[in-house]
Amino acid sequence: MIAARIARAIALGGIAAGLVASPVAAQHEAGGPAGIADVPAGPATIRGVVRHGEDPDRAAGVEVLLYALPAGGAPGLRRTRSRTDGTFAFENIANDTQTAYLIGARYQDVPFPGARVGFAAGELEKTGIEIRIGEIRSDSTPITVTEVELRLAPRGGQLAVLERYRLRNDSARTVYAPAATRSGAGPALVTRLPAGATGFRVPLGLMPEGLVFADDEVSFYGPVYPSAWETPGAQDQDVSFEYQLPASPEGGIDLRKRFPAGAGRVVVLAPADADAPRIPGAREEAPQEVDGRTWRRFVRDGMPTGGELTIALEIPAQRIDPSAVARSEVRIFLELDDAALLVREEHHLIVTGDTPVVGRPGEPLLSLGMPEHATDLRFDPALFERGLSAGEDGGAVFAGPFPPGESSIDIAYHLPIPDPDAGVQLARRFDAPLPLLSIFVADTGLHFESERLHRRRPIATPDRNFLHLEAFQVDPNETIRLSLAQRQAPATPPRAILYLFVALTAGVAVAFLGAPLGRGLGSEPLEEPAEDAARHDRDAVYGALRDLEHDHETAKISDDDYASMRQELRARAATLIRESRTATPSVDPAPAAAPACPTCHAATRSGDRFCAQCGGRIETASPQEASA
Repeated sequence: MIAARIARAIALGGIAAGLVASPVAAQHEAGGPAGIADVPAGPATIRGVVRHGEDPDRAAGVEVLLYALPAGGAPGLRRTRSRTDGTFAFENIANDTQTAYLIGARYQDVPFPGARVGFAAGELEKTGIEIRIGEIRSDSTPITVTEVELRLAPRGGQLAVLERYRLRNDSARTVYAPAATRSGAGPALVTRLPAGATGFRVPLGLMPEGLVFADDEVSFYGPVYPSAWETPGAQDQDVSFEYQLPASPEGGIDLRKRFPAGAGRVVVLAPADADAPRIPGAREEAPQEVDGRTWRRFVRDGMPTGGELTIALEIPAQRIDPSAVARSEVRIFLELDDAALLVREEHHLIVTGDTPVVGRPGEPLLSLGMPEHATDLRFDPALFERGLSAGEDGGAVFAGPFPPGESSIDIAYHLPIPDPDAGVQLARRFDAPLPLLSIFVADTGLHFESERLHRRRPIATPDRNFLHLEAFQVDPNETIRLSLAQRQAPATPPRAILYLFVALTAGVAVAFLGAPLGRGLGSEPLEEPAEDAARHDRDAVYGALRDLEHDHETAKISDDDYASMRQELRARAATLIRESRTATPSVDPAPAAAPACPTCHAATRSGDRFCAQCGGRIETASPQEASA
């Protein structure tokens, strides 16, 4: 069971394809985000070309940016400039299939998106990437709103509303008004929040370039690229933001939304597990899947300029009861490399009662603080439906609702390693009692130290082994510390002492095995051939190695004892192998002819003292007589 869960945590990939990273808009920032590392290195190349819509010569010397989002590593950024013919190349980059690359350019301080690129298994080159750039215009008259989406999500006595505007630019130039010229230019989009709206925010807390919010009015000044460009950025241009509306004491909400620029159509999405909203003039269509959740879909076509849409709905029963939410277990999965510690966490929750639970207004229902220096926080997009937002300490907070029963929160982040030789320390603290903390460490030859965690039996998955550590009854705000470092090879003892140890041990083993045989015969012992004795010694060493591995896996011996004993046994085995290869076989003299039995005259074998036929004693000649 645990092994399957570990495999699932690895497959989160973890978190690569399904989780969102916070710096998603970094490729649009002038100069790139501060402190971000280079993209992962490797054998692959991405080639493309920058094209100017009006003058090909203006495509030379344009800054091109490559943004990398690996599945199991920190994001990276690399810059280059286009050549005189507009071509560019990013060489020596990783071709990991789980790494996504975003390519774009900046021209006249305006971001121009290019493409999203990924490598197939074994692929070494991506070509044909095209980035369209062009001149700008501040006149926004060519802009039209083709669709407005209103997504309604009840959250604890309030209604969270996500508005998304899809824009079209019928001009041949990019519509954009820089901040210095906005006073004399009309925005490409302008709208107002409904009466009573609070908590304006944009997805991931990153204000898009050209978006301005002031006095309940939202204005967008671009850039909006020509829709005639056959590029993903030009074909899918939208502006999104979110806010909350309070419900009446009876639990009802009346939303009145006005559209100053009109819209080709308005789409309203409401939870499929709640009562349907009442929207005059709208028709209900087939349900729609968004972020793993099913929504009822309502459509109103042809919203005129200045038109208004009214929406009435009832908020499902929810209760404000933070005490009803408790963590039953936290599982942490760790993987250490030379640059960072990859951390994946599963927070398992239990919500008592029969109705969903939310936090008090203005207070989070649940908080997830991050360790100091944590970077590249990622999470499941479905957590936005749990009221996810950024915390003041760089972590995450949840306003709810959380449904009754069991649920979980999956997150991932990195802890950088300034000094690989010194290892890294994970310090984790939780703001509420925790019955069980389970930590699984990918065993790549690691040494760990922790005063609070105790070791359990290792867990094996199809592709690797995991150290299993546990802590019970973790108190609120108690800090659990775990230090990890690559295990150092133990010092090899001096060669002379090692040889002496091997010789003495082998001699004791031969004497111990041979003594019972001599005592049983009551005469001179049988001598085992040298090659058989060497083989037995080697087999004994190999068996001891197997037993040592088993004892270490079952935690019967410590890491330090295991490393030291394993080194000694391997050296002993190597010595025995070398001796068996270099030993010169001795040549025995020809055996003397065996005498016949004096009693029954039956044939005997050389060295026999008694006849095998009659049992009579055989008189043998002395060595001197035999040689005479």
